[in-house]
Amino acid sequence: MHDHDDTHRPLLILDLGNVVVEESSSHLETARRAAGAYFEEICGIENARRLITPDLLYAFARLPGFERHLPLAFVLVYHILSSLAPTLRPPPARKTRAAQVRAAFKRLDLRLGMLQGLVERNIDADLEAIAQAGGGIQGAIKARRHDSIEGYILHTGEIDPVERNAPDSTPENALLRLCEEHYLGDDAFTEIYGIPPYHPRGPGVVHDEAPLLSPEQADAFAQHADLALVANRPPSLVRLTLERLHLTDRFVAWATPASEQGAIRRGEWMHLHPQTIHLAIERAQAHTGRAWSPEDILLVVDSIDDIEPALDAGLRPIALANPLHKLRPIFREAGARTVIGRLDTLLRGLERRQRHNADAEDE
Repeated sequence: MHDHDDTHRPLLILDLGNVVVEESSSHLETARRAAGAYFEEICGIENARRLITPDLLYAFARLPGFERHLPLAFVLVYHILSSLAPTLRPPPARKTRAAQVRAAFKRLDLRLGMLQGLVERNIDADLEAIAQAGGGIQGAIKARRHDSIEGYILHTGEIDPVERNAPDSTPENALLRLCEEHYLGDDAFTEIYGIPPYHPRGPGVVHDEAPLLSPEQADAFAQHADLALVANRPPSLVRLTLERLHLTDRFVAWATPASEQGAIRRGEWMHLHPQTIHLAIERAQAHTGRAWSPEDILLVVDSIDDIEPALDAGLRPIALANPLHKLRPIFREAGARTVIGRLDTLLRGLERRQRHNADAEDE
């Protein structure tokens, strides 16, 4: 129960990843496992996980565009393959690409020590080139386009006969599937996509994510705003995550890319969509009976990639700065309303807002 008119209560929409749960560490671990699995399971290099050293992992993770597991796994594989560019060129023909990639590595009889030396020697040049090219997967490709290394990043249909012959086969990156297998775990991956992983992975990395929002903090926010949630993960995982964190009843509404249509194509759930934001708002309105102007809807996101979907939804989001990056200027340039480093900062702002509205009503 509130002392003053609830029509002034804003709607606070929190992004699940890196706002409610800590995703940065799980994305790092997923990228490390997926990149290692790519070299071991697809390229046939034994013990190749040892190539993905902490120094290599964190060097690329600090660049803009590599906050999430797929871009980070891609650039790790891309960098290591780029170190072998003179040996691997020309790129294999598309129709026999998987076999030729395996054959290329087999002919090399690669030793981890030799490959590790090549990888470490080229790291600084790659970091600089990718940063200058804008970061992310496209920056990595642009930075090393002359090596044609993208010809060796295999597609799912080229290494999996079942998927290659399936009527709805799509050219998802094999790295994307490896990322999802390690992130989701065997049971969730099979439940979502109806196919088993390439190899048993056990429980997914997602289940180890630490909470960033406690039930007590959620209750404190609920004193000043209605809480809603958007999530870049399948609905079944949202439910499991909220149950694990004891936050199920703290949100008046939540939405994911698959909230309405059910099954989704691989990878779609990893991105925030304007439709997901609109769906969360609609559900919150239906639950509370309130309507909010865009100025009264506070959307908190953590990734630079989430700014554009928020703007497309008609909202200027609040950016929660990732401690691994100095992204405040980049967030503001992209259109963020403001940038905060802690949720406590937002809570204090909501408290001031409520006091201001209460004073205005009393005048």
